[in-house]
Amino acid sequence: MKACRALLALDPIRLRNFATLEIGSNFVSLDGKWWIVLDDTKSGRPDHRPVPVLLTPLIARYLELHRVILCGDETPRRRRRVQASTAPRPDRTKALWISRFAGPLSYSEVERVITETTRVLTGRPMSPHLFRAAAATSAALSLSPHLASVLLQHADSRVTEEHYNRASSLSVARDFAALIGRMR
Repeated sequence: MKACRALLALDPIRLRNFATLEIGSNFVSLDGKWWIVLDDTKSGRPDHRPVPVLLTPLIARYLELHRVILCGDETPRRRRRVQASTAPRPDRTKALWISRFAGPLSYSEVERVITETTRVLTGRPMSPHLFRAAAATSAALSLSPHLASVLLQHADSRVTEEHYNRASSLSVARDFAALIGRMR
């Protein structure tokens, strides 16, 4: 799920859209580059964004190895185990995120996998929603406070400021730490 976390970190779309990404439908390859193409968004506006090129090798590995294994296509032994499971086995689902039973991960399963994986890797659980808050804060601190609203597809920048952007409190904390440092 490294590709999953990296994709969510760099393209922080809403979980509803992220969990339902489908290869060739709203997760497409154009001229060797991956794109997320969302026409049905909460804001009602299309959201077409390129996937950062640095993720291409991770996506390729996931699609060519991990997803193939999860779909049960790599060995006869694995194929027998998947077919013997009680879960239905869809033929060649287009879902990007696949469960161990060869079917698409549900919204809640994607959320659980991301949260649990970040807990295991970092010692702290991080929900998909927090990926959006982190992206908004990073954009506001590093580039422009208005970029966060665009990145998250908010029509009203006040939503971003009120619920996502932690940059102002981080700036105050940095300034306070610098002040204390100068006083020593």
